[in-house]
Amino acid sequence: MRRMPFFCGAFSIAVGALVLAGWVFHVPSLKSVLPGFVSMKPNTALAFILLGAALALLSSAPPSRRRERIGRALALSAIMIAGLTLCEFLFGWRLGIDELLFKDDPNAAATLIPGRMAPATAVSFLLIGIALLGIHWEPRRDFRPAEPLALIAASLGAISLVEEVLGQPILYNFDRYTRMALHTAVVFVALSAGVLLASPVRGICGAYR
Repeated sequence: MRRMPFFCGAFSIAVGALVLAGWVFHVPSLKSVLPGFVSMKPNTALAFILLGAALALLSSAPPSRRRERIGRALALSAIMIAGLTLCEFLFGWRLGIDELLFKDDPNAAATLIPGRMAPATAVSFLLIGIALLGIHWEPRRDFRPAEPLALIAASLGAISLVEEVLGQPILYNFDRYTRMALHTAVVFVALSAGVLLASPVRGICGAYR
């Protein structure tokens, strides 16, 4: 059980790397899983690699000082990507980060702005990133603030997964915003599980032992 956060982090890294390989080598199935489905954007794949590595480094209790510094830097990098993307949505900015790595297809499925991740994806990255910064912080017994943040991110992923399968909007109008990709939703659930299982005998997980 204690090794599960490492495996969840490794899964996030693997998916992110495969998607980036799909963008490099123009393999549609790696980018969007199935024809007609929304693709995982390059910035999303990069942030998954950053957060997966951060989870693997920070999940041990307590991590060494070196692992903690590196893990926090990786989490902060993902938070920065998500924060800048949300600023683009909120303030109408064009910061040039959406297609910094690769050019997106202007006719990509369920994509409002080429290369830009969905709003729910950016919010989930913020939640998981902040959760990782304080993954072992326990201000009172059996309560870690990282856990509710991870649960919200997992809920957004699960809702987006249902939306993609059913083809019906739940979070917001399909025509107005980019949707979260199918494999993006799955990885958020995995990362959230990794955060929850970082302390398997305490908090939410410990309550059900």
